[in-house]
Amino acid sequence: KYVQDVLREQLSETVYKYLREEGGHIYVCGDVTMAGDVLKTVQQIFKLHGNMSLEDAGFYISKLR
Repeated sequence: KYVQDVLREQLSETVYKYLREEGGHIYVCGDVTMAGDVLKTVQQIFKLHGNMSLEDAGFYISKLR
């Protein structure tokens, strides 16, 4: 399994809660491709748990950077 698979399958609610509600941070170390895949997964998590469009989720995440 890849990092993004674990985030999506096992930790999506936790990721959303800590990033959106608790003001948490996420740091991704690795190659650019993997980091991009993780970012897309976090965007999908925000779409799902935040009841927002994929575009709005991407915009919200861009403000966290």
